[in-house]
Amino acid sequence: MKYQVIIAGFGTAGAIASIAAARRGTKVLVLERNTCPGGMQAGGFIYGYYLQQPMGLTAEINALIEQQHNSGRLGRQPVENRREILENLALQANVELHYQAVISEVLQTDGKVKGVVWYEQEKRFCAECDVLLDCSADAEIARLAGVETFGGRESDGQFQPFTNLYAFRTSAGIAAAANFDAGRIDQYDIRELTQVMLATSRLHLQKDYRNNPNPLLAPSDQIGIREGLHIRSQKILTLQELLDDKLQVNDPIDWVSSNIDTHANDLCLESTIFQDWMLGASMWGTVLWIPISLGCLLPEKGSEGLLIAGRHLGVDHDLGHAVRMNACMGRLGEVAGTLAALAAEQDCTPGRIPYQKLANELNIPPVPPGDNRALFSLSPDEIKAGLASDAPGKAIWAARTQRQIQLLQKIYTEAEPGSHLRRHAAQALALLDVDTGAEELRNCLAERDPWRPKTSRNSNHARGYVAAYLLGRLADRKAIPLLQEVWQSPPETDAFNYQSLSMMALLKIAEKHPAERIKIASSLKKVTENPDWRLESLSHLHRNNPERLDIVFRAIVAVALNRWQITHQISQLLTELKLSLHELRIAQRLGVIPK
Repeated sequence: MKYQVIIAGFGTAGAIASIAAARRGTKVLVLERNTCPGGMQAGGFIYGYYLQQPMGLTAEINALIEQQHNSGRLGRQPVENRREILENLALQANVELHYQAVISEVLQTDGKVKGVVWYEQEKRFCAECDVLLDCSADAEIARLAGVETFGGRESDGQFQPFTNLYAFRTSAGIAAAANFDAGRIDQYDIRELTQVMLATSRLHLQKDYRNNPNPLLAPSDQIGIREGLHIRSQKILTLQELLDDKLQVNDPIDWVSSNIDTHANDLCLESTIFQDWMLGASMWGTVLWIPISLGCLLPEKGSEGLLIAGRHLGVDHDLGHAVRMNACMGRLGEVAGTLAALAAEQDCTPGRIPYQKLANELNIPPVPPGDNRALFSLSPDEIKAGLASDAPGKAIWAARTQRQIQLLQKIYTEAEPGSHLRRHAAQALALLDVDTGAEELRNCLAERDPWRPKTSRNSNHARGYVAAYLLGRLADRKAIPLLQEVWQSPPETDAFNYQSLSMMALLKIAEKHPAERIKIASSLKKVTENPDWRLESLSHLHRNNPERLDIVFRAIVAVALNRWQITHQISQLLTELKLSLHELRIAQRLGVIPK
């Protein structure tokens, strides 16, 4: 069998890609391992859009779904409406569609993709193609093709938190989804995936359903995975470049409108730029315009003829929090489907199609509908006024990006001790690696300053534990006794953030000042070697789901002590504690427990 385009996955991106390609007269084969179209928008019950509105083909299909929903078709069930419309539109465009089809091999000759092998109902099939689209979301096909991948955060390799989704019936008789965080998961480890899914299913269960207006119906077909591996692509976008106003994209295929929508509760394990944004300036809710490069969909090397569309595009872990949403995935699908069809028409690989031809076909705007520059271009007077306000984040970030060190030092010196102006100037200075405001930050931490800014619509952070982060960032030796005190006896309010951020601050200070390592190690060991110590944090979207996190923190301390050649009993303790498979895998990944 020979096709012009084979698409692996009929989900949020793949369904749109198949329709876009087939409508151009391209011979398209779709192989979907599930039993329905639509991915997370259908099988996962997450059928809406977050901040960014759909455009192009995704908007067209969404309008049809709304019409059916309003007409009462299929009992006004948006999930079933979507499934029916996507499947019918694909079939009308002459897409050949196979469900329960699992690809096992990518056929290549001299670095050029030639086709795939798949299994369907225990039978082996093989087909050739000119272009292969990986719309699997987890880079499954790219990995089979030998494309290099990367993913997870640097500190412990973990992906973003996931949701364990169940459908329930509302009082109006319409199926909706219970969508909340259930911790972290490695979907590439079958044993861990099974154990975590079974354990987290209990979050949906109730003791008595007799008087419940929203009874549970069934688990979703799709797991609510927010992140997996990313391909090593021709262009990799990073949050650092975006927030430093240095991101250059000459071939945009989408302009994502989103905040950096993290669901992480352990921010202290994220990257420095991520913590600067989320903690140092409390900017979680700030909406940014993020360009997606065509190069993010093309492998950096090898596997000519392979194209990807989905959350496994070429972005770093940090930026992946913002560009994983339904509207973006649909747009990437339309771009990839159109590009694949153009390549088939021109008898070439996708990378050889001129960008401008693709941009003209899809009416891609060369500039974003909005501008991020307002975050960086405040005047000195605007910066000072912002720092004195109860929403200082934008001013903090503008001062940081403009490197307004002298201005901040002048503001800090002249401001009243303990004032908003002085403390926010100290925060901005710390983000610039300047310790002028370290004394004020130590005062914040000593007071356990509970004040929270109003910069974001939510997820604003108390100045007390933000100060702990910033003192660690400055490697402030004078803060060691205070950080040790907080680490060993955290306050009841915000206990997790105080203890975890103080621990990480002590590690950073010890890295910068080797002479302090013995003293710091002693206080770290007092807690992490205690088998009764337990550190928990509530999940972002499920306030009754405490997630145990002391295991990963014990492991991180053990890694540091090993590096400093300081003896400890943490590794031995971890082998004696009752660990979940997920916790065991983290300890093994960090090298503190043998595999």
